[in-house]
Amino acid sequence: MEEKQYLRVVMAVIWNASMDEILICQRPETKNFGGLWEFPGGKVESGETDIETLDRELDEEVGILVHDFTHRMDFKHDYEDKIIEFVVYDVYSFEGEPYGRENQAIRWISAADLTSAEFPPADYILIDEIKNGIMPD
Repeated sequence: MEEKQYLRVVMAVIWNASMDEILICQRPETKNFGGLWEFPGGKVESGETDIETLDRELDEEVGILVHDFTHRMDFKHDYEDKIIEFVVYDVYSFEGEPYGRENQAIRWISAADLTSAEFPPADYILIDEIKNGIMPD
């Protein structure tokens, strides 16, 4: 039996200035869960800290420079072919106007409306935390 791949991924819950909407991005059709919505972020590269990943990924994906953030939670999700450890940060202020730097659709959505968009299975763990009003640690 082949051992599952293990990945560490940083995800960001990016809040707008009035703290009533969150930025989500649409996954490219060519990737796993293509066409579904997700929170921006990505894999932690070798030798990179979680914060370095947060900064790099948010610049690469949505063109912003993070200023104020806090750690929200960590959780693992076991997919058929891999185990992903998610490290989640709430981002409260940033420089730049977010846009889809990888030509992906992005949109602002209220916490209450998150379930109106379709996400990969693991993201619903975070969505439940947000919808229940649970603030970061």
